[in-house]
Amino acid sequence: MARKKKQRKGRTTEQKIDENGRKIYEMGGQIKTLTDQRYDVKSQSEEGVTYRVSFGCDKPTCECCYHVTGKGCRCKHIAAVEYMLLKETASSPKGKLIIGEVGLKCPECGKEEYVLNGKDEYGKQRYLCKLCERRFRDNLGFEYRHTSPLFITLALVLNGAGMSPFNIQIMLEHMNVKVHVDTISRWLEYYVALVEKYTDPIQPPNLGSKLGADEKRQDVKGEENYFVMAMDLATRFILAWETTSDKMGYDATKLLMAAKIKAGKPYPILITDGLSGYHTAFKKVFGVLKGFFVHLRDIHIRNEFSNTNKQERANSTFAGRAGPARGINSENSLVYRIFILHYNYIRPHSGISGKTPAEAAGIEIQGHNKWLTLIQNAADTT
Repeated sequence: MARKKKQRKGRTTEQKIDENGRKIYEMGGQIKTLTDQRYDVKSQSEEGVTYRVSFGCDKPTCECCYHVTGKGCRCKHIAAVEYMLLKETASSPKGKLIIGEVGLKCPECGKEEYVLNGKDEYGKQRYLCKLCERRFRDNLGFEYRHTSPLFITLALVLNGAGMSPFNIQIMLEHMNVKVHVDTISRWLEYYVALVEKYTDPIQPPNLGSKLGADEKRQDVKGEENYFVMAMDLATRFILAWETTSDKMGYDATKLLMAAKIKAGKPYPILITDGLSGYHTAFKKVFGVLKGFFVHLRDIHIRNEFSNTNKQERANSTFAGRAGPARGINSENSLVYRIFILHYNYIRPHSGISGKTPAEAAGIEIQGHNKWLTLIQNAADTT
């Protein structure tokens, strides 16, 4: 009878790297933060030498010889930075970001010293700046628009909820507002792009520790395509999204890296279905410090800890939005983009006590008209 080979005991190379990285962090004063993606780590063998650790769109890199000659192998310096980020994430206080209403001010000098100055040809109130004598209207973000901001933002809300521009036109006509359907489409495209530019750099300050990702079939031009989202499971905030035409060959590296950058932190737990593209990407983006980063992909609907119920609920909401569109003609379609803004910032969610995902994540948008507040803040910063 052939003898069974004894399993070799001892630490693996990755375990040694993780342990050495933890020791570097616990020594204190060994890591210097340059930006949210670049760090300098002191050499443990040569005095006065530091190695630059960078987090790009693919995987972390380091200037040390072990990483360079090992064709990108993970080193103890990368492990030290990841351990620091993980500890800071666990101990960082939860805050709040307030996006306030923008008050009336002169568009020329930015001052709030003005007097009434009659009305324009459309019957709208005009103001005169007492300092620079500039005449202006209360229309920040809606310059050269003849339609009231109230109806423009109403069109954004209705389209985000699934109503087509044609049906929005019918509704506005019942309110005695006559506007062409093409004009409504231009409103949607312009203001979604404006608010995207403003909200994309915002990092939600109050996120959880679980990241979820899932895909939903949504054909483009009649051909098979999938809409993929990565969301914070505690707040339902969608951090990143993309589309793919190849489900089985899909690589989620770009999606997970974008979610990590948007969140401003690594996620200790990732929950997905069994699609291989998620696990491959997980190992690239979060696959360090084993025991601290966990990918759960053995899911079940009745498993309270490991399921994709929240992702599937978001997929169902998207299906309700995409259905009335009667087809999507682009992988960067307005249907996807307005859904993300509407879902994150406008639509309250019963699963998080009637808050929007943005509110649950610590982003408070003041005012009853959230689209108006976002548009005016976006216009005020450009």
